[in-house]
Amino acid sequence: MLFRNPEIKNELIIESVIVALFSALCFCLNIIAGVAALVMGVAVIIVHIAFHKKRYRKLAVLCDDIDRVLGGDDSVSFSSCDEGEISILKSEIHKMTKRIREQNTALKAEREYLKDVLADISHQLKTPLTSMSLILTVLRTKELSDRDRITNLRKLSDILSRTEWLIETLLKMSSFDAGAVELHKEDIPCRSLISTAVSSLDIMAEIRGVEIKTETEADKIFCDKNWTVEALRNIIKNCIEHTENSGTIEIKAKESPVAVTINISDNGSGISDKDLPHIFERFYKADNVLHQGYGIGLAFSRQIITAQGGIIKAKGVEPHGSQFTLIFYKTTV
Repeated sequence: MLFRNPEIKNELIIESVIVALFSALCFCLNIIAGVAALVMGVAVIIVHIAFHKKRYRKLAVLCDDIDRVLGGDDSVSFSSCDEGEISILKSEIHKMTKRIREQNTALKAEREYLKDVLADISHQLKTPLTSMSLILTVLRTKELSDRDRITNLRKLSDILSRTEWLIETLLKMSSFDAGAVELHKEDIPCRSLISTAVSSLDIMAEIRGVEIKTETEADKIFCDKNWTVEALRNIIKNCIEHTENSGTIEIKAKESPVAVTINISDNGSGISDKDLPHIFERFYKADNVLHQGYGIGLAFSRQIITAQGGIIKAKGVEPHGSQFTLIFYKTTV
């Protein structure tokens, strides 16, 4: 293997020629000098060959270690405190393998996360699909009265609407996860932002008998209008769903030299101490829910707010109710 290397072969040829010429010159002067020159030249070549063999042995060990790493052996270490080209190479390979191991760990975590998400999505879709299948079975019954048929059609329409919202939200969240969403932040009038979010929920609030009050002291918010409206809408929708009839939701916006803060509070069922640490987790459902939700609205809102450099917090309000705080930092202080 050593003599297959063209660089080493060329070195040995050059060294042999030099030794031969130098020895011949010495032989012309003196036989003893010629023999001495020849012996020393051969000794130098032998030492050179031994040095290269040692390097090749180190490289062979290094190649074996790399093969072990590629085979999944995490016990291999390339760290070295020695000097020299091989040690420098080992140090660079050590950095590379460390990065590969970190990437493998992240990839395994991502796979587990994806597996859990797919399982949750499958579970979330299974329930409405089963309900729709049962309703369709009932609708096929010939003896069904017109009144019951209309009632079942309304249930089917409601389930379809909620399933459509679920799928659309999941697709949007996936876009954020994949980094495919481009946020276009600009100064948006705070009053317009809040009214846009509230207006889309007026009918829902009216049906549930919930009053929405707004109070805006802030001028503008530096954010992406469409996505921020989506986040606000999900939070307000959550408050409506957790507030009983004749309840109230208050939305207050305040401004400081550093940020704009929006507080959304309700007098509904509130948030327990057990649920509070998990309230923004994807697919998490509190025990005291008043409706059959999916547990992704608040998670998506947090994803939108944090993607813009903002902060979202939640807390329970005594004696009952909850409050969500959204903080949007300004571009300049």
